[in-house]
Amino acid sequence: MEDATVTEPPSSDGSSSTSSAFIDRMHHRMNMIPSILQPLGAVVVEQQEVAIQSDLSVQAAEDDPEDDASVVAAVAAIIDDGAAGVVDGVLGQETEDTAPPILAAPPSNSGGSRKRGVATTACATTSSSKKKKVAAQCRKGARVKVTRSNLFHVLEHDEQRETLKGYGNSRNYYGRILSGSGKQGYNIYFNDLPAGFQDVTIKRRILITVVEDGEEEKEHDHVNQLAAEDLAEITQKPAQKELPAKESINKFCSLETDILSSAKKFNLRWGPGGDEVINWKILADGEHITEDPLDVPNSVDYVSADEDNELSDDTDLNDLFFEQFFPSVVGHAKIIDEFHADHRSPFHSTVTNDKIKFEDPEAEDPDWKVKQAYTLMIAAASEIENGVENLWKRGPSGGRHDYPDFGKYMPINHFKVFQAAAPYCWCEKKHWYVEKRDRSWEIFGPCLQQMNSRRSKLLRTRLLMLDESMSGWRPKTSKLGGLPKYTYEP
Repeated sequence: MEDATVTEPPSSDGSSSTSSAFIDRMHHRMNMIPSILQPLGAVVVEQQEVAIQSDLSVQAAEDDPEDDASVVAAVAAIIDDGAAGVVDGVLGQETEDTAPPILAAPPSNSGGSRKRGVATTACATTSSSKKKKVAAQCRKGARVKVTRSNLFHVLEHDEQRETLKGYGNSRNYYGRILSGSGKQGYNIYFNDLPAGFQDVTIKRRILITVVEDGEEEKEHDHVNQLAAEDLAEITQKPAQKELPAKESINKFCSLETDILSSAKKFNLRWGPGGDEVINWKILADGEHITEDPLDVPNSVDYVSADEDNELSDDTDLNDLFFEQFFPSVVGHAKIIDEFHADHRSPFHSTVTNDKIKFEDPEAEDPDWKVKQAYTLMIAAASEIENGVENLWKRGPSGGRHDYPDFGKYMPINHFKVFQAAAPYCWCEKKHWYVEKRDRSWEIFGPCLQQMNSRRSKLLRTRLLMLDESMSGWRPKTSKLGGLPKYTYEP
């Protein structure tokens, strides 16, 4: 196909209109472009000549003829190159160098061109291509970390606990394992604890996090970051040795059917020791136990029973309870007054303004107010009202009986003062004003010890029976085993 040349008749002044020629050329090339854009897979069989008729007339520019001529020459050169590319493209000979600028030009953005990004799709890697991350072992010499909330409650010395005060619960404390195992516990040397008290024994493996080689020892761990790492981490659990009991059962069950049917006994080895064996006697079909060796007692023996313990209408149950069952509260009234005399007490201002005193030195029993408060706590268990405030209401309750009206026995502020100090009456003073997050069982432990001591002296145990027999629910064919309200208790 030959390139068509479009010319314009000379103007009245004898000069050719260069602007009109430029527009005619552009119009001619634009009409040729649609014939190039064919559908995908289409084959151009024949290219017909395009008849171009232009009636465009543009008034000749009044610019300087020399400037106009130079511009037209430059534009004409560009047009000629573009036309050649268009023609070659029509004939199927288009190359990357001669491709029309119009077809190859990317879309403009704010006056400048931008590159079009290559479309990509996220491809999930298969589990076979993932590198399994083996968890660091908790062994001698390993570097470990424990959060403040977990470390505080395993410390044994006050000097150690004082070092942790003032820090948040998420702060990490780093140390190195000196000795120990998962069964015996781990003896860890912590760098941040005071000299002479840097060795700490932690019995629970779950409280310890092993620090890998090269891992940064951060003061705090970001919660979301740790959760993401735990979800992405694939740990490979080491093979565990089979327990003796499981091994005994497997060996017995693997015997032949004839041997099992004629077996008379089964020795279940429940521990590694030679004497840690339970000998089971297997009864044959039709053989039954005819004797019951269990002697079930039908009465209770009182170890330190007094002759005056016979219950009658005149028996003071309150005195009997505090004298023989409940731990001794002698001197607790004085301790409660001393507890609230300190400005760190939560009821210091209430005790000062209301002039509340629990110790009554002029009474026969100086601690009678303490016993009165404990008795009210027991009586509250028989009431349906919720909260201390409702127990001190009086008058009709809207139900079948009136409000308890505990105020006739003790003012409500006195009872709240008792509640705040009663748990600290058995422990040492160093536990009195600790933060709530740092409170330990050492506060209330002495109360439980005294209660168990009194029970052991009062009653003799002759028969111990299981109240409930529980076993773990381990579904095999489904995740929850068909239970509608399945929960996990650690």
